[in-house]
Amino acid sequence: MSQLDHYHIKKLFILLFYITMPAECLAEVLSNLWTHPDRIPILCVAPNSALLAFAEDRIIITNNDGGYINCTLRRSLDNGVTWTLPQTIVTDGTNTFSCGAAVVDVATGKIFFFTGWSLFGDGENAIDNGTAVNTKHIFVLTSSDNGTNWSTPVDISASVKHRGWNWCDPGPATGLQLDNGRLIVPFYYSTGLSYYPSVMYSDDHGATWQSSNGATNNVPGYNECSVAALTNGVLMMIARNNTANPGKMGIATSSDLGLTWSAMTNSGTLNDPGCEGCLIRYTKPPYYGKARLLFSNPPQSISGDRSQLAVRVSYDEGNSWTVAKPCFLTLSAYSALTILSNGNWAILGENGTNSYFDHITFISDTLSNLTSGVDQLDPLTNLPPVLTITASGPNVVVAWPTSLTNALLLQNNKLTSNGWVLTGKTNIAQVGTGQYQLRFTPTNSSRFFRLTSP
Repeated sequence: MSQLDHYHIKKLFILLFYITMPAECLAEVLSNLWTHPDRIPILCVAPNSALLAFAEDRIIITNNDGGYINCTLRRSLDNGVTWTLPQTIVTDGTNTFSCGAAVVDVATGKIFFFTGWSLFGDGENAIDNGTAVNTKHIFVLTSSDNGTNWSTPVDISASVKHRGWNWCDPGPATGLQLDNGRLIVPFYYSTGLSYYPSVMYSDDHGATWQSSNGATNNVPGYNECSVAALTNGVLMMIARNNTANPGKMGIATSSDLGLTWSAMTNSGTLNDPGCEGCLIRYTKPPYYGKARLLFSNPPQSISGDRSQLAVRVSYDEGNSWTVAKPCFLTLSAYSALTILSNGNWAILGENGTNSYFDHITFISDTLSNLTSGVDQLDPLTNLPPVLTITASGPNVVVAWPTSLTNALLLQNNKLTSNGWVLTGKTNIAQVGTGQYQLRFTPTNSSRFFRLTSP
């Protein structure tokens, strides 16, 4: 077959694919990144604004999502217009490494990717009922160069998997970092055949990980989940509902940064055909005029199967979802959301006509198109610079934007007008997160910092 033949086939395929898209949701950028039988999309944005898309390379499937499965990555440096070829980032012979969850530490620039490991022949049901040869383990691997290279995976099951848990799998979701530096990664676990959603968390920039008991509520069946931080500091969890009372997504909240969770209740508005959904923060004051959350899932069924993957917008911190626009009118299932460096939203979603995972497709578009012109981004200007102070092992890190090229960092042991002295610049370093950082060993005395113009 000639190159011209390949070109025409590809062009025809793209045309046919666009026909399945709703006319009102044609995207600014659209790319098919994986094809059947690959599954489970994950998205995140690296510190240098590179876009990272993860998915399972399903080479041999046995049963219950087990078999010969690797985790693969594709990167884009132009907000999804072009992509690298798939790169296998974790594999173990013919065993299973499943997707997954990703989170970025903005203070250190390190990216964490979490994956579930199991033996080739150990299916989910066998692990649940204790008849499997082994059990499910959670591994984490890291990248310090914006996703180009990855570390050897480390098994953290001993610290995050509680006694009595059988199945234990990260995500599938994108994690988040709280204002106090805590990293939050959604996951779910089983006790016997009963499933519950939860989170893993780290307070030392990923050096160690722990997990909460999750939103058990003594009601089994809520499982795959995602989490966002509300403007009042409360965490909101939205979980897949496979309980005896299905049909709506499950919702729980945490007022202690993810340590404990409220009873899980069913949403009044978010339909659930028995599928993962993705919840993320889009905007919030003081950087934008409005607080916005995004949520994606397939709210409908075609002949009993998942379909019509849509993106929704909430302007009242998840109490209602007044905007909903479909990304696909066809069969569709799992999805991942993120916000690009240009302010557009992006989704990586499973979709197809023969099955709901014929393709894993990337779409990005503007808020204006998502809301049919009713809303648009409203960034606020002339904001004061953000000065952050976080713990990093035995050290403290003070960070501020690199755009403040002429700013001076001053320190004082009291909050008084006098006594401010210039902090030595010998240890100040520019890092990949667009910040300057000063790392120092704290003393027992109080110390305050401020930025000022020379």
